[in-house]
This record gives sequence, structure tokens and C-alpha cells, in this order.
Amino acid sequence: MILCSMTTIVGYTSLYVSANQAMNSFGLAMAISEVTCLLAAVLTMPAVIILLRRRITERP
Repeated sequence: MILCSMTTIVGYTSLYVSANQAMNSFGLAMAISEVTCLLAAVLTMPAVIILLRRRITERP
């Protein structure tokens, strides 16, 4: 998943160096959004799963 996202980020950042301002803005926005999605998937979701498991096992 990380490798797939990284290749997508590289593709979008290649648009960021474009001479066309619209493509430039699109590449930047999509690269930022892909980084955000990657961080959410890799960092946030495992933490949420651990917290939910703890809550379930602590119930009386």
C-alpha cells in the first residue's frame, strides 16, 4: 500500500513541475491529498483499531 501511494505521489508531483498553472495546482493538491490518505491509512487506522479492541476487552 505504501509503495502504491508513493508511486502515485511521484506521478502527481511530476504534474507540479508543469508549466501549465492549472496542472501545477492540480498536481500539488493531489499530492497533498495522497500523502494525507497514506498517513491516515498507515498511522491513524491501526491506532483506532487498537483503541477499539481495548474498549471491547475492558467491558464487564
